[in-house]
Amino acid sequence: MSVPPWVHRHVIFESRQTVGNNIIKTYNQCVIINCPYGASCPVAFPQQVTFWPAHYPPNPIIPMNLMPRHPQFSPRPSIALPQSNDIIEINAPFEMGVQNEININLDINPIDSNRSWQYNTCENQAGSEKTMSFKIMSYNVLSQMILDSNMITYTSCRQENLVWEVRWQRIFNEVLCVNPDIFCLQEVHLSHLPYYARFQTIGYLGVFKKKSRYKSDGCAVFYRASMFEMIDKMAVEFRHEVIPILRADNIGVIVKLAPYASPSTRLVVATTHLLFTGADATRLAQTRILLNELEKFSQDETRGQLPVILCGDLNSFPNSKVIKFLEEGQICIPWGESLEQIGLAEDIIEFYSGQQVASFDGINSSNYVATNVMRCKIATHSFKLSSVYDTDKDHERWETVDHIYYTNNDMRVTQRLGPPTTCMRRKIPNEVYGSDHLSIAASFEMVIE
Repeated sequence: MSVPPWVHRHVIFESRQTVGNNIIKTYNQCVIINCPYGASCPVAFPQQVTFWPAHYPPNPIIPMNLMPRHPQFSPRPSIALPQSNDIIEINAPFEMGVQNEININLDINPIDSNRSWQYNTCENQAGSEKTMSFKIMSYNVLSQMILDSNMITYTSCRQENLVWEVRWQRIFNEVLCVNPDIFCLQEVHLSHLPYYARFQTIGYLGVFKKKSRYKSDGCAVFYRASMFEMIDKMAVEFRHEVIPILRADNIGVIVKLAPYASPSTRLVVATTHLLFTGADATRLAQTRILLNELEKFSQDETRGQLPVILCGDLNSFPNSKVIKFLEEGQICIPWGESLEQIGLAEDIIEFYSGQQVASFDGINSSNYVATNVMRCKIATHSFKLSSVYDTDKDHERWETVDHIYYTNNDMRVTQRLGPPTTCMRRKIPNEVYGSDHLSIAASFEMVIE
């Protein structure tokens, strides 16, 4: 049997672990793979292929969260990995390689009775203009590599609910249940593209962009091929080597779609997954970079500013600088010199003694009066963004870092997938949900030409 091209070498290694007064020796085998992006660096995924040798069964005194993962609980790399770090179009089947699939029969109810569609009666009706309706969904699907490397976080979850093939079935069925016309996914694992390519069998095409450097997960945008044609696409990398707060590997994906019902109409959809661990300043800087690219991408010579939807896992709560920046259109950044280096920080604002200070950077303008000169750089964006979910009321009973924002020009929300009506008593992933995030979704009515 020939060795697959991604195999660099096999390694047998010994690990020792102290549990109580016992020293446990474990002999693990690992496949080191060639980096799929050119360089011959032996980057690999030891969690993906680590297993318990047959001659060394699990010792019952070892806690489950400390045990090496059985191969069926982990993703396996496909031999048909893309050979580029560019944005990838998911418009043809990916080979599944030599791996065997696990057939699992599941009786799944993806959206439980705690969630329902809520109709919007607040926004103005579209009048006599010609419109079209579409539904968009955003979902952080939880990368299996991230799950496997942070098992202590999921110790309260049942082990069978952490198996990728089980989780995939629930993720796939949740998309089927929501039935979106466009859906954006975060933490899509590179080696799992063959799974996501199966969305083609139910009428979707898509694009995928991996995070920068050696990271193995990224973001994807899928659209219903019978409703939309993709006119343009772009990837946005946030990493800048010379700027300390921008050394994370997060990315964004932007697509420009044209509905077949009105080929001259355009809709821009962007998704991103901002940094999880780290300062709010980094997430704010990443947001500024994404919006800067989005502003240029969504400008049309004849139509002006195109309708825009921005969704994803922003890792930001309502009181964060990221949310304030998105909703207010500007924010003070005391560390703005970093962004000034790449042209993303603008005017210096000065507040003089005795002058009331505007509500920048969390300062309450109703009770704060400057006694000294305060200098601050300002980051701004030109979008007038609204949130599908009320970032104050909804977050009182549903804490989420996932968001859907949209511009008000020629577009309005008609309904949204509501938050859980009761507190979730079981940690996710569980028997219903395949990820540690809940999906969010909304229906829009858009004016077309």
